Amino acid sequence: MPAWLAALPDRALASDTGQMLAVARLCLMAGMRDEAAMWLERARLRVDATDDAQLTAQHALLTGFADAHLGNLEGAVDQGERVLAVTEQGHDGDVRLRAKAHHLLAAAFAGLDEFEIARRHRDAAPHDDEGEVPTDAYSAWLCYREGHLEQAAGHANRLLAHNSLPWQWATPLVARGGVLRERNQLDAAAIDLTRAIELSEQWWRPRVFVFAAIELALLRFAQGSTAEAFDLLAEAQPRAHGVNLRQRLDATDAALWLRAGDIERATALRRELPSSRLTALLDARLLLARGQVDRTLAHVDALEATAQSLQDRISARLLRARALLPGDEPAAMAELHRAIELGRWEGFVQLLTEDLVEMEGLLQGWLGESDDPYSFGLLAAVADRGPRPGPRLDGARLAAVDTLSSRERVVLHYLATSLANKEIAGELHMSVNTLKTHLKSIYRKLGTSTRQAAVSAARQQRLL
Repeated sequence: MPAWLAALPDRALASDTGQMLAVARLCLMAGMRDEAAMWLERARLRVDATDDAQLTAQHALLTGFADAHLGNLEGAVDQGERVLAVTEQGHDGDVRLRAKAHHLLAAAFAGLDEFEIARRHRDAAPHDDEGEVPTDAYSAWLCYREGHLEQAAGHANRLLAHNSLPWQWATPLVARGGVLRERNQLDAAAIDLTRAIELSEQWWRPRVFVFAAIELALLRFAQGSTAEAFDLLAEAQPRAHGVNLRQRLDATDAALWLRAGDIERATALRRELPSSRLTALLDARLLLARGQVDRTLAHVDALEATAQSLQDRISARLLRARALLPGDEPAAMAELHRAIELGRWEGFVQLLTEDLVEMEGLLQGWLGESDDPYSFGLLAAVADRGPRPGPRLDGARLAAVDTLSSRERVVLHYLATSLANKEIAGELHMSVNTLKTHLKSIYRKLGTSTRQAAVSAARQQRLL
């Protein structure tokens, strides 16, 4: 417990609900999950015994912030709507509470991919980048998810340039990292996403960890680090406290297994999920992988009719082009042309690459003579990705993925460098004894007894 919290007069606080809520807010901002939960519960007992609408709204608002940090976006929505229900316009305190509730709801609905509702709540309150939920932070994520990459980068860059509160940087870093990933600037994207993960751990933001892990998993998969991609998704699972986040992780997991060529495993994972917007694209891809062209086209039509993002519209065009081949090449070419032109608006590259690999002949024929930067970038990305004819994980590598922890995998990569143990410990901000504990575990799991042997075994299993 930090000194400032221990120094608070507990007896005096116990009689002042407002001060309890103020302490809970400070704990939330500082990432002190258990302390925040304790003070919120103590305050709730007093709030429930009164009919004070202001205190009820304040408690609901802070509970909503806690739910949003945790990743329970559905709970955050419930609490935000409760604030609006118990406050009325006119009183200065109510106006401020309602503004904060609108920002909370905008951020929560953006995380749930309810874009129209998110924008409505965002526009209902004045711009605020000093509150618990900065406008530019969730606007960056909202724009990214809708496919407005340039706007997303603008919101993220503005907040990161002017905001000095590190616990508010994680969300804009995820959004900017996603933009960079989509534009195939993978090294720069990895820096942003890795930093977002570090901040989410430091300041207790499990929700941000999950979104950052998904983005980084997609990036690593594109780079060919298949095992690391699945490892990231597995590491995020215990942090996915809300229904939507758990389903989002599972849908991403299934999509990557399908990309790796394991249709049966992808299908099994899909069966565990309810049909929703999260699974619509996956369903179309699974049908296409099984050669069910007519059903694929029907699913694509439905996806396009309900599309809420530029990503969905581009993916629908690409899947229709793939489904039309080889029977109707002119129609496929027309769909491919429309998809690429849609992607060109915002600079999408990674979104198109997976499907373009399957149509490389058509792509070369259409773009092969083009010398504009966007077309050249697409061709280069497709050439880098190459075909994936089957599963990328053999039995030995799958075993290693299942047993090595995320921290051990980080240590493993340092073992392949010339750094001494003391230097590695310094780089990872751990003691030498802690590092040695990790080394013993790595050696045991890889069946080795020395650093050099561990590196050799890891390379044989394609872990390095």
